[in-house]
Amino acid sequence: RSSLNGWTRVDDVDLSPSDDGVPLFCLYGDDWQDGRLFKIASPESWAGDWRAFSELRFDVKWSSNEGDTAGEGLVRIFGANGQQLVWSTSLPEATWTRVVIPLTPAALGVDAATFEGVMSFVSKIWIAGEYDGGNDQFFLDNIVVATGPETPRQLGNSLVSRFGTGSEGWVVFDNATLAWN
Repeated sequence: RSSLNGWTRVDDVDLSPSDDGVPLFCLYGDDWQDGRLFKIASPESWAGDWRAFSELRFDVKWSSNEGDTAGEGLVRIFGANGQQLVWSTSLPEATWTRVVIPLTPAALGVDAATFEGVMSFVSKIWIAGEYDGGNDQFFLDNIVVATGPETPRQLGNSLVSRFGTGSEGWVVFDNATLAWN
């Protein structure tokens, strides 16, 4: 089974690997329902200067027995300077959705100085998994911080979480064995 790759919980949620991802493993959050609104926090290893990155993207599936995500902050990017950037959107119920957030001042609704202050040292990000008092469930997969959508895409190797183990879904045929080198 997979690990959580350093991703941790904030508030009332159990986190575990799940094989319901896109395509295989993902991070699953199950609400404790104690009245707090849970978030999922990035690994400490993701902290640092994000000014070279231009895109944060991930796949997400959310469901709840009440309410919706309209107008709520899906992602919070915290700077070491104490400021934060918030990105909001609505999520459809119980459907895998690809979220792409351009890492620009305009997309995050702030001026260039605020954006620069936060991005010069990002201390953590939170991805909100709950938006109401209901029983929320949250699936998160394929989280990537990248330099942009151009080809070939350049990724920060430490800034990719797939939540799989071993071969992460790669298989071999005929007379072969599979191992990481």
